Amino acid sequence: MIDMPPPIKSDDQAVFEVLGEYMRKHKDRYPFLRIEEYSQDNPLHQLNNIIVKATPRDNPEETRGLCEVFQPGFNKDLVGAFQRNVVLLQQVAEALREGKNIVLMTAHESLMDIVLVSYALNAALLDEELIDHSTQINNTEIILGRTIASLGVEVGEMRLNALDLISQLGNLHLTLPATNGVRDLSIDQAVRRKNNELLTQGLLSKKRQGGKIFCVAAPGTVDRQVRDMEGNLVESQIQPVSDASAKLVAKLVQSKGNPGYVLPVAAALSPDNYCCEPGELQEVVSLGDVQRMMQVIADMRHQATGIPTTYLESSTL
Repeated sequence: MIDMPPPIKSDDQAVFEVLGEYMRKHKDRYPFLRIEEYSQDNPLHQLNNIIVKATPRDNPEETRGLCEVFQPGFNKDLVGAFQRNVVLLQQVAEALREGKNIVLMTAHESLMDIVLVSYALNAALLDEELIDHSTQINNTEIILGRTIASLGVEVGEMRLNALDLISQLGNLHLTLPATNGVRDLSIDQAVRRKNNELLTQGLLSKKRQGGKIFCVAAPGTVDRQVRDMEGNLVESQIQPVSDASAKLVAKLVQSKGNPGYVLPVAAALSPDNYCCEPGELQEVVSLGDVQRMMQVIADMRHQATGIPTTYLESSTL
């Protein structure tokens, strides 16, 4: 009997399965997540799917309820953090009405941070009657690692790909970033480069429309947590923002006629490193401003949690 070679996998399947294996070590904190099997019939599993269109629910309270299931304390702690700063909410709403773009920027303490923080801001804006819910969800652009596409969500009777669920919070833009974790995977560099070129084109097209909130966990790589012999967290290390990511953030808000802002938010969702602290709207003149705002995020988190938080700024900038 002749042994037949295994079937050749498409780039779609090969990348999907590599990312799925990578995500196994990151999903354990969330018992409702599972690794999906690749399907050529699922458009969310294919590399040519760079943008997932927003699907806002008719009833925003249902969306808030789901966020509360995935992150207990979402309404009190995350939405509440923005509600306590009405002046900031008014400034955000005014900037959006004027057609300015805003980049909501966090570090990357956990898998779900940028997703939940982005909707917390929108929920607070809605509570102050500063936005229309459906319109604002369609004007929210969330940048996520393509790794999320390999995850499914199981809550009660609900079975969804994670992207189907998160798209209730905004448009999703899928990246294959040059972070340590992704760079070490066996993904053809041409595939990664093409994905990110299309990603950038899509984001800049949205920028030209104006009045958008772009949401990004800028480092891309999850924070490194330093623990003592007893397992207590003694330091958080925010990983560097790459040159490419800093340039993208700057491009999204810089405009000769109507420049926008970056809104740094210190968010950490782990039980022993928990906070959500919005900063102030900041102008971006240079890439150094993006790095400076990451230091602001580290300082705000340190002050809020008492845990020393260090931003490991890239030496290349």
